[in-house]
Amino acid sequence: MHSCYPQGVAVCEDVNFLIRLSAISHYIGVKTLSMAAYFIHSQSATRSNPLRAQQQTLAALQSLKEFIKETNNALMQGLMKSIRHARLDLAYVLLKNNNRIQALKVVLPMVYEVPDIKSIKYVLSVVKG
Repeated sequence: MHSCYPQGVAVCEDVNFLIRLSAISHYIGVKTLSMAAYFIHSQSATRSNPLRAQQQTLAALQSLKEFIKETNNALMQGLMKSIRHARLDLAYVLLKNNNRIQALKVVLPMVYEVPDIKSIKYVLSVVKG
């Protein structure tokens, strides 16, 4: 697999690249200082079609599970938590579009993907609406 941005991906390409790069790196560190500003304009993929953007984000993150399953366990745990947040964001967009059943279908897998109290709280927040 090449360590570059994935072709044909309009949303989450930076996260996809960074997770794949982390998986193949022997040394990696974290810098906690602000190093850049990120501006989301009104015509961005995220703003122009939030439902599609959230669907693509979840799909992009899920596609990484197979790639990193044989690597660092901490990286997989981080990815699964990112998937959980992507599921929740997608569910909230679906709730805004009055699609509660689909929102529930999106978040229910959280309970077995990341089995902790936070996942249960997130599912209950969608149930509550």
